[in-house]
Amino acid sequence: MIAAYEPQRADRPDYLFFRRQTNQRTPLHFHACYEYLCCTQGMLRIQIDGKAYDLKAGEAAVIFPYQIHSVVTLGSSKNVVCVFSSSFIAGFFETHKHRVAHMPVFDFSKYAAAVNDCLEREGNRYRKKACFYWILSELADRTKFETRHADSRELLAKVLEYVNDNLAYDLSLKQIAAELHVSYNYLSSLFNRTFNMRFSAFLNELRISMAQRFMCNPSEDKNVSEIAAACGYASIRSFNRNFLAVAGQTPSAFRRQRQEEKH
Repeated sequence: MIAAYEPQRADRPDYLFFRRQTNQRTPLHFHACYEYLCCTQGMLRIQIDGKAYDLKAGEAAVIFPYQIHSVVTLGSSKNVVCVFSSSFIAGFFETHKHRVAHMPVFDFSKYAAAVNDCLEREGNRYRKKACFYWILSELADRTKFETRHADSRELLAKVLEYVNDNLAYDLSLKQIAAELHVSYNYLSSLFNRTFNMRFSAFLNELRISMAQRFMCNPSEDKNVSEIAAACGYASIRSFNRNFLAVAGQTPSAFRRQRQEEKH
């Protein structure tokens, strides 16, 4: 499964998202912000940059910007998720912007309830900052930080932003490398290592995923030919063939199934 980039979670000043969730299941994705995840009941399994960790009640994890991660409930669970920008922790960010936690999971049972309640309530910026530094202090007491490949995740974010903006047009990794002024060989190696697939296969899955969103959105009044063109397919035959290969069913069967599910 490909990892989705979340452009709405760019590192803009004072961005903060907080939610309490039940039985969370989030596919592979990454973004420019930090993410705090705390299990309050049951158990979660998180995957961060290809490594799996289990979170039981009272444990928390911190995911750094541009780390590819997913979350799945093991049995049943309750948790909080908080995504926040680096502006809340400017000092920490400056000293750790090219580093990640060796062990991102830690025991937070003594403080989780108080911190979670504080983050959930309306409050001033300084109280939120105190919570984030509290979380990071507990993390720092329990792990070391290691250098990651400089700017590799940032580069991937730029690639995906470019792809998202130009999905309806012909795209190649060589073209994108030239646009971003980076080595094609380096970008190709980074892409294959990160996603374990060639760019052409990744692009095809992304386009079919976009087509499925069109079909599931009642406000999009597009026929199959229009959807195919909007997703970068020059012919309806090519679109149908690729849709079947990725989704395991034809576009018409997919749309019919989604319509039946709504009734």
